[in-house]
Amino acid sequence: MIASGLHNDVISIDSRIMIRSPFSMEQHAVLTSLIRGVGLRVTDARLWVLGELRREHGPFSAEELYRRKGGSRFDVVTMYRVLQDMDEKGLVRRCDLGDRVARYEFAESHHHHHIVCRRCRSTKPVDLCIPQSLLEEVVRLGFRDVRHSLEFFAICDSCHKKSALGGKGPRVGPAGPR
Repeated sequence: MIASGLHNDVISIDSRIMIRSPFSMEQHAVLTSLIRGVGLRVTDARLWVLGELRREHGPFSAEELYRRKGGSRFDVVTMYRVLQDMDEKGLVRRCDLGDRVARYEFAESHHHHHIVCRRCRSTKPVDLCIPQSLLEEVVRLGFRDVRHSLEFFAICDSCHKKSALGGKGPRVGPAGPR
């Protein structure tokens, strides 16, 4: 029997096991179902990471998630392992934002890409994608299980306004100044 109420309530899994959960009973059930549904064992670390990525979307690196957890029982290595396991199972999606840091977001059904500010590194989702014909061409070339990533790198409005040069400063690449 599971009994719970709101955020940070104690969830009684049976008469012997009591855990403190940062999720409502309904959220806990959904997260547990998602994790078990891909064949992974449910752990506190997997519940927390998946819950955080569903709630805040991301993308976040393992280090960023570790800092968000604050005072965590999970070390940063555990965060890396959890993210890698969930990426392999399709629960999260790895994002390459041009700075050689693996970041992850919840793999929702709504497919999207990102635009990244080359100065402040702020990131926003973009609802643009490559044409289906390009993906079909990759399959015609003999590749299977095709994934793609499309990220845009630009200067955000806020950084542009802050620039004394009015956006005509040194050219900055995806990972920083060149």
